[in-house]
Amino acid sequence: MDANIRSEFQRKDQAIHSLSNNLEAQIRSINGWVRQEEMARSQQEVHMRAEISKVSDSVRYEIDGFRSNQAQITDKLSEMIRVEVDQRLNSDKETKMLVQNLLKNVMSEI
Repeated sequence: MDANIRSEFQRKDQAIHSLSNNLEAQIRSINGWVRQEEMARSQQEVHMRAEISKVSDSVRYEIDGFRSNQAQITDKLSEMIRVEVDQRLNSDKETKMLVQNLLKNVMSEI
């Protein structure tokens, strides 16, 4: 009977040891998966940061181009307005001079 109890304890000890080994193996496996997932997430974060940086640079470049284009358009419009105002002033002066000359001619004939 003592031998039966000892063999039963040994069998249970072996089962416990086997379960412990299985549990340790599963924990090691899970730890390995967690490490792989952390590395993958880290790589994805690096990739996302790089993509965000590229997009940010692209947006900055486009905004700078837009601003430059707007400045050029504003300069062209300003120049066009300046030319138009100068032409109108010159036209007004010429009209005034013509009227004055006509008045002089009319006055001289009278």
